[in-house]
This record gives sequence, structure tokens and C-alpha cells, in this order.
Amino acid sequence: MRKCAIIPAGLVIGLLLGSGVARADYYIKQAKHTDPFTVMGQTQAAKDETNVTWLSKTMGRFDNSDGTSVIVDPGKKVMYWLNHSEKTYSEIPLEIGNIIDKMVETASEDADEEEKAMAEQMGKLAGSMMQMDIKVTKTQETKKIEKWNCRKYVINVKMAMGGATSESWATTDVKIDPELYWVTVNALMSQQPGFEESFEEMKKIEGVIIYQETTSKAMGAEVRMIDKVVDIQEKAAPAGTYSVPAGYKKVEGM
Repeated sequence: MRKCAIIPAGLVIGLLLGSGVARADYYIKQAKHTDPFTVMGQTQAAKDETNVTWLSKTMGRFDNSDGTSVIVDPGKKVMYWLNHSEKTYSEIPLEIGNIIDKMVETASEDADEEEKAMAEQMGKLAGSMMQMDIKVTKTQETKKIEKWNCRKYVINVKMAMGGATSESWATTDVKIDPELYWVTVNALMSQQPGFEESFEEMKKIEGVIIYQETTSKAMGAEVRMIDKVVDIQEKAAPAGTYSVPAGYKKVEGM
């Protein structure tokens, strides 16, 4: 997997059955800033990104600034990861632990009993290291951010390799489906153990997160990130938004 999120950013998949909240397509533009940080002696420069999300009644698409996209189809329990520069796509089941299970299965092929046992242990170790534990706390603090009335939530994330704390501001002014939105922007995290439980915890947040400031710690590094929704519009998505482009080659993995 080429993208590895340290913490849930817009923050949050479980599998949407369709609440029917959204009545039309929605365009959501998000700006993300990461402060400079140093990890293992290597300094990473500050980074600014712009991501775009499209939502229909039943499907979502997340366009990452790195030239990749994810199309999420909760009804079919599948997501499609698109690499536009290489014109390829991967079809990935929305199942918890799928990637780890596949790694173990692949490593066990043509192996003797000792090697198979080792592969299983490695799979369990990887699963425990990726396990997420999320706690959402609703506060009584409110304020207006841009044109949206928001409430503050505190999100604490614990993982074996570190953790994160987010100050998140969510609004119910925007009538999009928050579950489908969260599923779409966090689809690549759906393979992590504990993600389904995390999704249930994130349901405590009422509405859509408009602004989020996160401080995460992992491998001795402290990273500060800010995610902010800068535009939301109700409009028709371009043709083909929720489908794999013609001519893209199907590949395994990401």
C-alpha cells in the first residue's frame, strides 16, 4: 500500500447500507496542511495538499492530490483504487483484515510447516501493530467556522506504534450523509484491524467534520496536521465519476 495514514483524517467505514440523507451529488473540497517533522533522523518538509470528494446517494469518490483516486461502492462492499499516471486500478473488498489475511496466505504458499507457522505469527504481529482504538468525546463548546455552525469533539486514537489526538469541529448544517463521507475519505484504512469498531465510535460525531487539528506521535516523531473543508457544493458530478475509466488495466494490490 503506497499511502499509509497515521491517524484517521477527515476522520473516519463500516459498511454503509444507505441512509438516504443526500438527495443529489455533493462536491467537497478539503485543504490539508502537515507541519515539518523529523523521524529517524530524516526531516520532512511542510506539505500542503488539496483533496476533492464526490458523493452521490449511494457511492463516493475521493481524489487525492498525489494523482490517485478511490471509488467506494458500499452496496457491493468494494472499493476501486485508481492510479491515474499508470492508468491502472485495483478492486479491493471492503473487509476488515483482508490485506493481512492475503499477505499470510501468499507467504504460506509453497512453504513447509515451519514457514507456514512463521507466516501466521507474522500476520498476527502485523495485525496487533495496526490495531486501532478510538475514543470520541463530545463537548459543549460551539463556534462558527466560515459559514457553518460547529460543535467540538475530541478524538483520541491509540495504536501499538503511537497515537494521536484530534480537536474536531463538526456541523449538521450540511445535509450530506456523514457515514458515506467518512467511508469514502478513509476507505484505504478499512483493512486495518479494529476499523469496524472505530467506525461505530465515530458515529458519535453528529454531522460532518469541517475543521480538524491533529497531533500524532509515532516512531519518536510528533506530527501536526490540519484538515479543513473549504468548499461544499450541491451539483451534478461529471460523467464517469463513480466508475473506473475506460482503458485502465486491472492489477493486483496497490
